[in-house]
Amino acid sequence: MDTTGDTHKSVNSPFYRNKKGQFTSKKRWLNNVKLRGSKRKRPRDVYMSTLKGRRIVELATLAEELWCTKCNIGLSLRDTVSETHNCFASTLEVNCRVCGTHYKINTCKSFNKESGKSTYPINGQIVVGMYDIGIGPHKLNDFLSCSDIPTVNPSLLKKYEDEIANIINQCTKENIEQAIDAEKLATIAANKIEEVI
Repeated sequence: MDTTGDTHKSVNSPFYRNKKGQFTSKKRWLNNVKLRGSKRKRPRDVYMSTLKGRRIVELATLAEELWCTKCNIGLSLRDTVSETHNCFASTLEVNCRVCGTHYKINTCKSFNKESGKSTYPINGQIVVGMYDIGIGPHKLNDFLSCSDIPTVNPSLLKKYEDEIANIINQCTKENIEQAIDAEKLATIAANKIEEVI
């Protein structure tokens, strides 16, 4: 007997039966078995091929976005159709099981620039961390691949690095100017004390 429970054939019988127990042709029986098997495996295969490996996820953001506004029920990551990587953040395309509505789910917080593109703070934070520990894009990708997290194109990291370097340089100049002003005031105050003594 077939273990699918949808169609069956007696071991010793040359006749094939459908799920209602009615006789059917071998061709139709095989087509039904193949069709049922393909319907059963397809969603899991899509889910498994789309979501391979690990991701960096902000749980509060993900929990907030995994909700169908039409049905007022939670969405499942098992219904993921595709994924778009945005450096370290991801955008998942998930379908609602009940109404079939298509949703784009962000795994990390994002905000829109004036240009209309989404920006993810996690990308800048990781590049700052990369600066802090003194590694480059290739070493970071080595770490990511060992952790089973999708790697990032070094030129994309360089773009974020340039943006952050400008901000860091600007902050450094402001800090240096403040330190110079504080040193001037301290020197003037020290000279006045020496004149009094």
